[in-house]
Amino acid sequence: MHNVRKVKTSEQKRLEQIEASKAKAISYLEMRDSLIQKITELEYSEDTLLLCQKVINQTPETYPFWNFRRDAILALIPTYTDEDKLDWVKKELNWNKSLIMVRPKSYWCWLVTFIFGIYLYRFHRQWIVDNFVEFCDWDSEIQLCTLALDYDHRNCN
Repeated sequence: MHNVRKVKTSEQKRLEQIEASKAKAISYLEMRDSLIQKITELEYSEDTLLLCQKVINQTPETYPFWNFRRDAILALIPTYTDEDKLDWVKKELNWNKSLIMVRPKSYWCWLVTFIFGIYLYRFHRQWIVDNFVEFCDWDSEIQLCTLALDYDHRNCN
């Protein structure tokens, strides 16, 4: 990283870091494989959404998981009451915001690419806003966009 002083670590500490990294990778691969199995079986459930969220938290750029998440949401949402839908939209947007705060340039979290009147990509946050308009807090959406623009120094004022 830029402007971060490298601190020399002991051999023991380095080996511990490698082991921790291996354990994290193994845990991720197990979750990912479990999710892929559920995708293959088209298993749409709350547990699957939770597993999908855990996998996406680690790799938000893996768009097939976002696509499956949207399919699962569309399968489950008709069973919700309006109050449940409002609660779900708030939770989904808050979770999505937490991803954006960590990875503000992750397109899969954010937006829609629109060319010649055709959606090329419908990324998650925009998809939620488009499909659940009546449950969205537009002031919060504007604040998030403003925050993201201010956060990136490459955007002109």
